[in-house]
Amino acid sequence: MGIELTVLIRKAHLRRKRMEERKIADILYSAAEIARLLHTDIRNIYEWVKTGEIPHIKLTEKSEIRFAGWEIRAWLDKKAIGE
Repeated sequence: MGIELTVLIRKAHLRRKRMEERKIADILYSAAEIARLLHTDIRNIYEWVKTGEIPHIKLTEKSEIRFAGWEIRAWLDKKAIGE
């Protein structure tokens, strides 16, 4: 009985982790949130936007810049493998 409970707990943890990863991918983040997540200064984020270094979204001319979680995740994955 103890082993079965351990297996069920592990499976529940993995399901919860996958759900959290999906939630992150579906969120639009502000520049300040991305700076916090990446542990960098917000000025770096704006510089990366200006140079096209980081994927971002601007829906209208007057709207604030947003960052799609799935694009940031893919961008970080590429950075991690040296692309």
